[in-house]
Order: sequence, then structure tokens, then C-alpha cells
Amino acid sequence: MEVKTLLPTHNEKIGPTITSPPSPSLRSSIIPPSWLPYIQLSRLDRPTGIYLFYFPFLFGSLLAGTVSPIPPHTLLTSNLLFFALCTIWRGAACTWNDTLDADLDRQVARTRSRPIARGAVTVGQAHLYTAVQTLLGLALALQLPRRALWIGAPWLLLVVLYPLAKRVTNYPQAVVGFVMAWGSLWSCTSLNGAFMAAGRPLVGMLCLFASNYFWAMLYDGIYAHQDVKDDKVAGVKSIAVVFQGQKGLLYGLGAVQVGLLAACAWAVGAGWVMGGGVLLTAGTLVVMVWRVDLEEPRSCLWWFKNGCWFTGAAVSSGLLGEYLLRLYGI
Repeated sequence: MEVKTLLPTHNEKIGPTITSPPSPSLRSSIIPPSWLPYIQLSRLDRPTGIYLFYFPFLFGSLLAGTVSPIPPHTLLTSNLLFFALCTIWRGAACTWNDTLDADLDRQVARTRSRPIARGAVTVGQAHLYTAVQTLLGLALALQLPRRALWIGAPWLLLVVLYPLAKRVTNYPQAVVGFVMAWGSLWSCTSLNGAFMAAGRPLVGMLCLFASNYFWAMLYDGIYAHQDVKDDKVAGVKSIAVVFQGQKGLLYGLGAVQVGLLAACAWAVGAGWVMGGGVLLTAGTLVVMVWRVDLEEPRSCLWWFKNGCWFTGAAVSSGLLGEYLLRLYGI
């Protein structure tokens, strides 16, 4: 009976959201209607995911500049490239995810209006669009040093595997953590070859990567709580289903994230500025987990979107301050 309410019959109408873009920002006469489903597939109308993909790149580039001086203009141009790469490849990842998840998306209220699930884009068209975005991203990635390409190659495999993880394990966030955190490895190795050799810089990079990994598990765990009821019916697995409403796990993930960020600061010999950033990061995580209502989807979405900025800004401020101190010898 419960499944029937989620899966309309062939002659039932789900409602206006099935045939219209879910985001009002897309309803613009400037954008041709035929483009709208592809913009939705890339989630360009929902940019929070782009920022979350990008933050580890930013963290890694600032860490690289902290370990050895990098001119500001090099840091800026590199981050513009990283941001463009994140935008394109995040779109490819979302398209691939929606292609494999169309059967599940139709069973979840929040996702059944996605383009493939509602029939606005065919599977063949989606595969072609995924390939185009992947190749565009590859063209950008080829601008990076060769050593960074070797680091980045496993990321593509992880993106391919993630949609399958939620079918076979209760912990798909353990996979998405790698996907979201990998950017710190890319940006560190792209901008500074010192991270390729054994030593404290390598330890610092790995600690930063691990810190980003647990951050991704935390915010994706909050995000997944939006769909717990539908996910249980559809058979979608996640830590939100296993630990529904249990904030202890989220506090634990945050504690590990902060501890690893502090270890990163120690490994690269950072001072009080990055230390202050670590404390500020801890504060943002405590407030987010304390205030979010895991039983209320709107609260989960609000803290997912805004917590991204609170914590991202806290980590960035510590790293940026440390970079500037060392660059100008203050």
C-alpha cells in the first residue's frame, strides 16, 4: 500500500512538479526550454554541490602555498581552473548518478521530478550528455601537471561506483567521502611537487584529505535524512537509514574531522592563525549538528546548504591566513 502511493500507475498524474522544472530560477525566457532538463541533470540550478566539490580544491591549494610560497596570481588562476573543472565534472557525476538511479528516483518524493525519472531525457541522451561533460572536464584536467593526472585518475572510478554503493552497502557515504575529498589531493600535487615525496608535507596533505573525507560523510549524512522514509520503502541504503535521527554519529564524524585538520596544521608547522581556523571549524560543526532537526527535511536541507559555507569559510580562513603570513613573512 505504501509503495503504491509512491509509484503512480500509467494513467495517474503526479502533479505539476513532474512536468515543470523544480527550481523557479530555471523558468526564464532566456533559457531555451529544450536546455532545461540538461541544466537540471547537471544541477546547475542547485550549486551547493559545486561548492562542496570545490572547497577541498581550495583547501589543498592554500595548503600547497603554505608549505612553500606560491605567487597569488598562480593561486588565483589555478583555482579558477579547479572551479571550472568542479562545475563540469560534478555535472557529469550527477548525470551518471541520475541515469543509474532513475528507477529509485521515481519512488522518492524529492527526486521523482528529475529529468530522467519523469521522462524528459532518455537514458541514451543522458549517456551522451555524461560523455560530453566528461570529455570537457578531461580537456581542462589536461592543463594540470602530469603528476596530478595520475592522482586524479582513481577519482573517475569512484564516481562510477558511487551510484551502485547505495544498493549494496548501508554506508554509501563512505564512498561519496572519497569522491568529494579527492580534490585536495589534486590541488596539492598540482601546485607543489613537495607533496609527492615522503615527509611532513605529505602527512599534512593526507590529514587534510582525511579531514575532508569525514566532513563529506557528515554533511551527506544530514542531506540523506531528507529522504529516510521514502528510502526505506525504495530499498535505498544510507547511514541516515541505519542511524536515523542519531546525532551521536554526526558529532563523532565532526570530532574526527577537526582532529585530522589539527594534525594537518601540526604536520606543516602552522601557527596560531590556522589553529584559530581549526577552532572556528569545530564551532561551526557543533552548531550545525546541534541545531539541525533530522526529522524535518527542510531543516536538513537548510543546514546542508548553509553549513557548507560556515565550515568551508572556517577552514579556508585558517589556511588563507597561514598562507598570507608565510608569503609576506609576517
